[in-house]
Amino acid sequence: MMLVVGIAASGSNTYVIGDGRCEKDGILTAAITNNPGAPIASIAEYPYEINVGLIFNGSTRYESGTSQNSFLNMISTALMIKIGG
Repeated sequence: MMLVVGIAASGSNTYVIGDGRCEKDGILTAAITNNPGAPIASIAEYPYEINVGLIFNGSTRYESGTSQNSFLNMISTALMIKIGG
């Protein structure tokens, strides 16, 4: 089984959304975005929309990057626990 995870703060990046090739090839898709209702969330089979709110005034890129990094760390830690690594 294969899984592709698209990561885009805005959730509308053309490169991350792609051309539907994963769906054609039967590959599972997940998306991590910081924009609720983003186009990538409606395409992915497993969308994760992280609402960071306002932490630092005017620093949305920093907030998005930090939240996505934390989320990816949670995923890798859970997978390592599951496989016993």
